[in-house]
Amino acid sequence: MSRKVPDIISEREAITLCRSTANPKKKLLIGLGFWQGMRISEIAGLRPEDIDMDNKMIFIRHARTQNGLPKKDVTRQIPIHPFMDQMFKAYKDEYLPFTESIRTLQTWFEDMATFILARKLHVHNLRHSAGTHLIQVKGVPAIQVMDFLGHANMGTIHVYTRTNPQVLKGYVRSGYAA
Repeated sequence: MSRKVPDIISEREAITLCRSTANPKKKLLIGLGFWQGMRISEIAGLRPEDIDMDNKMIFIRHARTQNGLPKKDVTRQIPIHPFMDQMFKAYKDEYLPFTESIRTLQTWFEDMATFILARKLHVHNLRHSAGTHLIQVKGVPAIQVMDFLGHANMGTIHVYTRTNPQVLKGYVRSGYAA
């Protein structure tokens, strides 16, 4: 059975969303989802002490299973994207952890996507966008993207490797030269 390819946004669209709001919490929500590929529960649980600015790493200690239960003794380390560097310096101590509910965070993003991008999107689309962007645009090996996103097996990330029709067209038109 084939799974639907998730709707993703480009890096340009993520920047547009960040620039369209003056609300630091909304900027953090977009950045953590798109540039850090974090799940909504990980974003909601992120604390200032989880961000190591000296070593440019985020420690995700508050991951949850698909059933919403906390994962035991699992800490994932991910590098801080340069775009997030300045955002963390400006906002992390004052605006993290989020005090809003997960549902409120989801509604913020859904409303922004509808208003700014004229698209019906969910916060998880940011995570899908991160995985797809890393593999298809940046050329990061799938195994590294799997670790970055905190997936347990390679089968979970196949959705990010789906063929981009424009990339495929370029290969075919060039005589299959890589």
